[in-house]
Amino acid sequence: MILVINEGNHIRTEEFSQTTITIGRDPSNILRLSSKEVSRFHCQIQKVEDGYLITDLNSRNGTLVNGALVKGTYLQNGDSIQLGDVRLIFKFGSPAKNQLVGIANTPQFKAIQQDHLEKLKLQAMERDQLLKLQEFSIDIASLLEMDKLLLAVLESCFELLETDSGFVVLDQKIQAQLNMKFDELSDSEKSFIQSSIQQAYQSKEEVLILPPPSPLPKSPLDTAPLQHRCHILIALKSLAWKAARRRKKSPDRRTTIIGPTARFLGLLYLRSRQKAEDFTPKTRQLMEAIASYASIAITNARLHQMATTDNLTQLYNRGYFEMLLADELKKAKHTRTELALILTDIDHFKKFNDTYGHQIGDEVLRDVAQCIKSILRIDDICARYGGEELVFVLPKTNTEQACAVAEKIRKAVEQQRHTSQNLQVTISLGVAVYPEQADSPASLVKKADQALYRAKADGRNCWRLWEEDFEKAGERMDKLAGILSGDQAKNYRNTQLLLETISLLNSNTELDPLLEKLMDKILEITHADRSILFLADKDGKLAFKKGRTNKGENLSSASHYSQSILRKVFQTGKSLCLIDDVSGNVDQSGSNLSLSMGKFQLSSVMSVPIRVKDTIIGVLYVDSHLIHQEFTDSDLVLLEALTGQVAIALNQARLVEEKLKEEQAKRKMLEKQLKQYQNQIP
Repeated sequence: MILVINEGNHIRTEEFSQTTITIGRDPSNILRLSSKEVSRFHCQIQKVEDGYLITDLNSRNGTLVNGALVKGTYLQNGDSIQLGDVRLIFKFGSPAKNQLVGIANTPQFKAIQQDHLEKLKLQAMERDQLLKLQEFSIDIASLLEMDKLLLAVLESCFELLETDSGFVVLDQKIQAQLNMKFDELSDSEKSFIQSSIQQAYQSKEEVLILPPPSPLPKSPLDTAPLQHRCHILIALKSLAWKAARRRKKSPDRRTTIIGPTARFLGLLYLRSRQKAEDFTPKTRQLMEAIASYASIAITNARLHQMATTDNLTQLYNRGYFEMLLADELKKAKHTRTELALILTDIDHFKKFNDTYGHQIGDEVLRDVAQCIKSILRIDDICARYGGEELVFVLPKTNTEQACAVAEKIRKAVEQQRHTSQNLQVTISLGVAVYPEQADSPASLVKKADQALYRAKADGRNCWRLWEEDFEKAGERMDKLAGILSGDQAKNYRNTQLLLETISLLNSNTELDPLLEKLMDKILEITHADRSILFLADKDGKLAFKKGRTNKGENLSSASHYSQSILRKVFQTGKSLCLIDDVSGNVDQSGSNLSLSMGKFQLSSVMSVPIRVKDTIIGVLYVDSHLIHQEFTDSDLVLLEALTGQVAIALNQARLVEEKLKEEQAKRKMLEKQLKQYQNQIP
């Protein structure tokens, strides 16, 4: 038997004398093929009484004879055999040598060869598209910034679909466009595109491929039509869960059915040089796959934006800013580069609200935020810190550069007229730089805040770089930091708990149970493991007063706490938030806390002085195992607010105690006078 073999476009002829030959990739086969689409033991051809029988050996891609998939069949002279991407022509007998050579030149073989090449090209193109689609899905899944995401989607569409221009429509607005500007198109083009978009919105089709308007305009040379021969509109939809009601047999009984429905996000509008009829069903499937991946990525980006962005200013919110600041500071330490932080505050912001109303006040804040953002680099971090305060982190920025940026921001805001009222607005700025002035996120914010306080004190509409004597400048400007943040649920919880503590203070509860409830509120709002109250005795030394755990248990005494932190807070009157190794600070007093805290090594600690008027009467100490959580500067500000409630309770108790002592002294005095009077009576 003779086989003419076309493998990888290389043609050869082989003659076999064996009655049975096996074909496959394994070296033990009589006819060995190298193509990976051929199985190790693909098929065998066996001479039988009636002729030649070909049998498939459970191959991966099967055995085709004259285009039909077979398990076993008899071969005829000149039959075509396909094994994966390898083609063979079967001959039997003993033809002359020139006949064997001529087989490859027959029209039948040339047709098979041409068909084979076209199928190979199609398979290669499909494999390439699948690989690119996979890369596309991976690339856009990691993009959470909407602008970058939409541009990446357009670029991938150009590569996968051979389009060259287009835009993305979200919420019925053009959000991103590439290689075209809608505003610069002619009126007729705009009208055609708008009607096409309207048609896509009304249609239930996932993909619309429309021919250009007729007649097709000519190029300036009038030699060929303009390059865009079709317009592609691909629907972007996300799955939303919707509850639908339907009646059962009984009219008064209803059941709620919850299931996924497609919610229209927008569409991709693309222009192509290909004709509409050139797009195959497989290309349409590719378009639908692109739309699915893009819709998921857009939904994720929107969720990320909602969780991290302030609604009013469209800058990052407080919580996300704190996370980004910590990350950027770690990078700066690792790369040994500088990092600057600028804290800004709108001067006399209350005046805008009082004079023009809160709506204009919101416009002022929004305009100032966007004005500053337009000045900064794309890698700089812009956030709303709280109220009318904005904060900016400038990576790889030294002190001189940071001061120059602060002045540039100040001038830009001052020179621009804001809102529909054409208002002039000024801002004050505080600047702090790592590592020259601070080495932690909390200290950077604190020192920038002190510099901002000095700028306010120096007349506003200026900036100040932090200096050491600013430590005495005053307290933080952001009184609500830690209480009000970018998280609405957290804002509600914090405010609710503060109101509950105020309600407790207005109750007639005795001091000891009142302190228990207040300390439990502190543990609830800070998520700490325990809180301990120390009060100063007559000699001015701190002594354990009360302790509570997050399990609602009282502590009989204090152990495993940092005495040095306690002393420092009591002596300086300044709150502290830090990580501390308390394993060596063990009070051998036999505390029952050892069961829960005895294994502490590293703890996150907050310690706040308790003030009554200008006198520090004690310290509140709150800690948590580091594996549970690490307190932030915002947590410290919140604890300071709660500690104020504790101070009020203690002061009320002191006043009550003094009143009781005064009444007891009066009673004793009256009793003494009465006794003296009785002794004088004969």
